[in-house]
Amino acid sequence: MICKKIKFCVVLMLLGISIQIASAEIDYSKLSAAEYKKTADILFDKSQNTQDKNEQGMYLAQSMGQYYILTKIKPLDPYAYVQIARAYDINKAYTKAKHYYYVAFNIDIKNPYTNFYFGESNYLQKNYNEALKYYLNAYNNGYSNNINLNKRLCEIYKKLGDENKSNIYANKIANLQK
Repeated sequence: MICKKIKFCVVLMLLGISIQIASAEIDYSKLSAAEYKKTADILFDKSQNTQDKNEQGMYLAQSMGQYYILTKIKPLDPYAYVQIARAYDINKAYTKAKHYYYVAFNIDIKNPYTNFYFGESNYLQKNYNEALKYYLNAYNNGYSNNINLNKRLCEIYKKLGDENKSNIYANKIANLQK
């Protein structure tokens, strides 16, 4: 009986040590944000350029891990949060994606990158009025010359039946392509 109690105490003690090790703080300030961003972006791009679903999932998961670490290195930069949200969008995990978009908005609500990709998320889900709201925020906060954004605005206004506004963005696209 005493032997079992000693074993139990040793197991508890070892468990306590392993819990302390697992909860040890990581000093993210020693890590290179530029390197994590570069690696994450390469992996994200690879996920978009493969036809193999297994490879795509592997690259997306790896990029999300790198972006997650980037959020720890630079917690006030919305970029990594948006990239994680985009990965969740690709996996059609829209609730999780929305969470990360909102984290990015809490950092900078006017960020055109965040607004553009949250617009994309809504557009792909056919939430055109919501998408329009975020696209216009992106447009008004620095992306007015982004050709992809102007194409989306042209398409959305056409889908919503506003040919005049659609034509405005079609003309803007023509001018940007010159």
